[in-house]
Amino acid sequence: MHVSIEDPDVVWMYERFADEAAFETHAVSPVHAEVTERVHELCGAGTEAYRLGLVAGKGLAAAP
Repeated sequence: MHVSIEDPDVVWMYERFADEAAFETHAVSPVHAEVTERVHELCGAGTEAYRLGLVAGKGLAAAP
């Protein structure tokens, strides 16, 4: 998790998955549902989620 230096009300949380199948397994898990519900409770109606594509990262395999 990361908190914006400019706005402490902005929090970035991200996860990386080995592939789309791993993401799908995670997305339908009870743990994901519980955490998502809790995040929405804590953050309120303004919660937004984005899917991102990896471009590059130190120590990570190159993006396809």
